[in-house]
Amino acid sequence: MAWRESHPDTLVLATGGGDPYYLSSQTGILGTKRADKRLAPKEIVLGVLQPAAKVYAFGDLERLGQVRDTLAGQQVEIVYDERSRTARAFRLTGQGREPLPATTVFWFAWVDFFPGAPLWRPASDAAPQPARERASPEYQRRPAAEAAQRASAVAGWKARQANQ
Repeated sequence: MAWRESHPDTLVLATGGGDPYYLSSQTGILGTKRADKRLAPKEIVLGVLQPAAKVYAFGDLERLGQVRDTLAGQQVEIVYDERSRTARAFRLTGQGREPLPATTVFWFAWVDFFPGAPLWRPASDAAPQPARERASPEYQRRPAAEAAQRASAVAGWKARQANQ
């Protein structure tokens, strides 16, 4: 059921397209640290954090609805919900699906934290893509401290999921 149907007395606080930031070319408060032309800076993406970092463009997910992929040798499924315009990531197991830590962000923000991490593209895209599991050499040389920081963030996410 859509929001308007569930809440017919809802008032709109603003009209006219919302915050102009989303329509501008401005990228964050500090701008971008790294440029990556594979997507437009403000393309919305779902960044999956485990079992390996990989990103999925919402434009592809909107068109396809769901994507099956392999991350670090594990089968995963990315599911797009058209009604809520959100996406979730799952690990496929013999018993079904289990949620994976993922975040919805702008492309420029993902690239700042995970430069060179793999970007999933549909096989039908004309542009040749590197092997799906290979990251750029820059990404592979990331310092161990950053990897530990990501692992800590993922552990926190798992703890919050367990407490829900």
